[in-house]
Amino acid sequence: MELIPMPYLDEQLAPILRTILTRLLIVMTILGKRGLLDLLEMRRTVGSLDEFPLSREEIFNLADQPYCPKEKLTVVGRALAKHCVRDSSQSWWGRCTGPDSKKNELGRVVLQRIIDEAVWLNIHGLSKHDSDKL
Repeated sequence: MELIPMPYLDEQLAPILRTILTRLLIVMTILGKRGLLDLLEMRRTVGSLDEFPLSREEIFNLADQPYCPKEKLTVVGRALAKHCVRDSSQSWWGRCTGPDSKKNELGRVVLQRIIDEAVWLNIHGLSKHDSDKL
């Protein structure tokens, strides 16, 4: 694989950077996708998919999509509403009451907390339909 020309770099820095990038490319090729995922500490269990995680921006963009067409409740608002009823103490998910806009907002807060406090990652496909989205 050929590296992109670097005409904008200082003449002394370009060869050093090219060497580093070439070596990095070799290591990435040797490791392969699963090896890179291991370096990122992505766990592998039964049902895991060897996929790179979505960015925060991608996660929040997907979470903010309407749960159903022509509705104000978002995917993250619906997920929160679904999980709140399972937590009788309301200590982790919080209270999910009020208009859809409030559920959506609280859902984003909870999602942010989940992402910020994640200890480890694993990507699973729940169905063929879900796997096709990756």
